[in-house]
Amino acid sequence: MARIRLLQIKNFRALKALNWAPSPGFNCLVGHGDSGKSTILDAIELVLGSGRYHQFTDADFYGMNIDTPIEIIATIGDLPDEMKNLEAYGDYLCGFNPEKNDRVDEPAEGLELALTLKLTVGADLVLEKRLYSDRTEGGAQERWINSKHRDLVSAARLGASSNQHFAWGARSVLTKLSQQELEIGPLLNQLSREMRQSFAANQPPEVAELLGTVNGIANGLGVELGELSAQLDVKATSMASGAIALHNHDGSPLKQLGTGSTRLLLSGLHKHVSNASILLVDEAEHGLEPYRISRLLTELGAKGDENAPQVFITTHSPYVLRELQSQQLCVLRKHLPGSPAFIFGNYSHDIKRPSADSKAQATIRVCAEAFLSKTVIVCEGKTEVGLVRGLDLFLQETMGQSLTANGVYCADGGGGSNFYDRAKVFKQLGYEVCIFKDSDTEAEHVAHTAGITALGISIFEWGDGHALESALFTHCPSNAVTPLMDIATDWKGADRISAAIEGYIGNNWNLVLVRENFVDELRPYLAKLSQGPKKENPNKKWPSWYKDIEPGERIGREVVGPNLHAFGAEF
Repeated sequence: MARIRLLQIKNFRALKALNWAPSPGFNCLVGHGDSGKSTILDAIELVLGSGRYHQFTDADFYGMNIDTPIEIIATIGDLPDEMKNLEAYGDYLCGFNPEKNDRVDEPAEGLELALTLKLTVGADLVLEKRLYSDRTEGGAQERWINSKHRDLVSAARLGASSNQHFAWGARSVLTKLSQQELEIGPLLNQLSREMRQSFAANQPPEVAELLGTVNGIANGLGVELGELSAQLDVKATSMASGAIALHNHDGSPLKQLGTGSTRLLLSGLHKHVSNASILLVDEAEHGLEPYRISRLLTELGAKGDENAPQVFITTHSPYVLRELQSQQLCVLRKHLPGSPAFIFGNYSHDIKRPSADSKAQATIRVCAEAFLSKTVIVCEGKTEVGLVRGLDLFLQETMGQSLTANGVYCADGGGGSNFYDRAKVFKQLGYEVCIFKDSDTEAEHVAHTAGITALGISIFEWGDGHALESALFTHCPSNAVTPLMDIATDWKGADRISAAIEGYIGNNWNLVLVRENFVDELRPYLAKLSQGPKKENPNKKWPSWYKDIEPGERIGREVVGPNLHAFGAEF
């Protein structure tokens, strides 16, 4: 089953230059909007499609620069035996080095035998497709794949335009499924004749009246028509095998199925047709509920089906990502003009793939949404996530500014030391990433912090050994204490908070007195209490006050945002 080993795209739409060696199995492209994911699918469809005509415009050129031609080059490996024939393709057979992900013009021992297909479009907007090799380039004769071999390396796209596969057309999946064309031409011709005869024999009265009117006008103009009749046009009633389509139990055509159901059914049909070698699915989640997304991905081979075709999908769904293995994720990064990759490598885009280890897999499971953003703030825990979200809401409401609108996502680091590993995963994939954490003074965290900063990941922490809660009560203005206590009692209950205060502070202090008679001497007590029991006092049973996203969000939105100017400078 043929598979793309190397894809090279130049000057096509959003892509100035991309070199990519995709996985032979499942490839899920993610990246922020307009980064070029769908363009990659279009490029594959164009270079592998059987058609040699496509309406290109100046807008298909990168930056509208028609002086640099569009080039799409696909090196195809895992060739069927009949395409390894030296007599048919000997001048074009090349070698592919899987260790270097590179094409070598001459086949050699230790290299996979491959063919290279090249599409070019110049300023004249004429599409040219040919087999390519360095040793034949510039020759007088150009070759394309034999017609009987085209389906063996073709790409089928499952999308809104896939409804033709529910009829017996020339390249329909039903035709492939039946393994032969339906020999029903004579039957269709007879049905067409019977339809014309039936109409002629059962014409409505209005037709006869119209014929008389036309005859009268013709006679008045000296145009002799003879006896007129109204019959169905022969061309309008001619039928080919494509006129036969699948219908549901109620007679409705399957072409009316929803987008999700269409994709799901066609994925099964294509999988059943052994020579459907490459499948393309844009926005895989479109039209599907979560349980049917899982079914579609399984049908496409995402769960490790070795007999599945090579698949390329795009997605904006975290649910899709959580269903995948880490190595199936392909993160498309768009380099800005002026960046080193753009200047020295001349690449506007590259594609990075996570490692197959458990840390990358855990990050995708827990932080799937973050992979769909531009920039990631890895927060130590849920309270930090909530605080940043709350501040973002406050900024939106008061200043019209928004982190989320700029592609920033707060990922839950999962506490402990997990957030260090998650930040490394995002950094490896080219995301802008930073960490927001407590100021832990333990040797383990100090070592982790040094390693993270060496990778170029910024760290934001409170300083002086503070956790978020202790930083709040140490630096907040006095008028912020009551709303902080209100959030704690709403979340944990007034009785539990008051009991914790009475048991820890003593001296007849309780919740009511803290609210009504707050003094600065209480700050260290509240800082300790709000964090919950620590290692130095494991027998204490009071609850932590804010360990979740919702209370953290309220703190950011209702307390920190409105009073930020009054907090201490260290905060």
